[in-house]
Amino acid sequence: MGNIMKDQRYAGGTNPQGDGYFPNITPDETGIGFWSVASISNYLHCGISPIGRASDGDMAEVVKNTSRLPLSDIQAMAVYL
Repeated sequence: MGNIMKDQRYAGGTNPQGDGYFPNITPDETGIGFWSVASISNYLHCGISPIGRASDGDMAEVVKNTSRLPLSDIQAMAVYL
């Protein structure tokens, strides 16, 4: 009741308000599994996914902060992800 199913955790979808979208950050090919390290770095720096979708909602707030980091830190985060 209210829990996210384990196989759907981090799979993305619309936010509770219905005015934004959470990206699929699973390693699946429908998520960031096909993103290169450079693509993840670019997303964390600019907020644009490899398919051209701009970050919004809570993720836009994350990008607002990660975009202020040195590129070397963003690169390290991308390698980790």
